[in-house]
Amino acid sequence: MRENLDLSGALIMAEVLTLELGRQVGRQRSHDAIYEAAQASVTQSRPFREVLALDAHVSAGLIPSQMETLLDPARYAGPCRELAERSAAQGRTIASAIQLRVS
Repeated sequence: MRENLDLSGALIMAEVLTLELGRQVGRQRSHDAIYEAAQASVTQSRPFREVLALDAHVSAGLIPSQMETLLDPARYAGPCRELAERSAAQGRTIASAIQLRVS
């Protein structure tokens, strides 16, 4: 699975990077900076990390270690926790309803 994730050269993490950078420099500026970096990475065949590091808006909002963390798909779970908790709560509700019917 990791090999498949790495095929994009970290481009798959652009969304989480955009969201975090948006907290620092604003949503639109973040979107524009990450979009332009992604486009440059693809069209110029340059690593996404390299292009990001050269962008003034990105470096103004994120320190290098923070950017590396955000670019690592193994460290990003997105909304998985919230989805799992919601599903578990729904499961408990259904189980309680079933238990009441059986009793």
